[in-house]
Amino acid sequence: MELAAEFQSLVGPSEAPHPPIDWPVIERRLGIEFPPDYKTWAQSYPSLELDGFLWIRHPTEFYGRSTIEEVAEELLGLSDISADREEREEVFDSQGNLLGSKPALPFYPQENGLIPWGTTDNGDYLMWLAIGKSSDWKIVVADGDAFSWQEFDCGFLEFLIGLMRHEFVMKIFPEDFPNVSSIKECRDMESLAGDSYLPEFRTTSRWEAYFRGI
Repeated sequence: MELAAEFQSLVGPSEAPHPPIDWPVIERRLGIEFPPDYKTWAQSYPSLELDGFLWIRHPTEFYGRSTIEEVAEELLGLSDISADREEREEVFDSQGNLLGSKPALPFYPQENGLIPWGTTDNGDYLMWLAIGKSSDWKIVVADGDAFSWQEFDCGFLEFLIGLMRHEFVMKIFPEDFPNVSSIKECRDMESLAGDSYLPEFRTTSRWEAYFRGI
């Protein structure tokens, strides 16, 4: 099954409107070319919350801010956390095996740097390791302190599908995550005051029905 179709079979179809994506403009401003599987996903879904814990960012808007602003802030935070470290102290593979310490990784816009695409309620970071063609970028997860790291030999959609199918032994996320592959979708941004925004995330009807039946 195609990865995009398999992802939809797990979480259900989107029920939110999808704003048009001007990929040339976004990619030119960020200076990167997004992976093809991420582009495919973004054509069908807005920003998502997965099982109340993991947040997947859409390339147009996230929390009322542009992707460019959000990525820049996260990269600054990560760079500050790891600025004085020459190595990643604790690195695991996708099956939870401890690989020991490894050299620190650079952050975009440095060459072969890390680019964040998601976060969790615990402050963890989900990132691409941008080495080579974007279709070959692998997934790296780091905890909020950039102490524990986990590496996955797969791309964006393959990682999310494997996560939902519990094909990985996750060392950074809670052991029972995800309990179910439920999603909430970002709908409208409601201005609160000044430049602050509150995103509205709604559970899709598929998962509303599921939770009513429990």
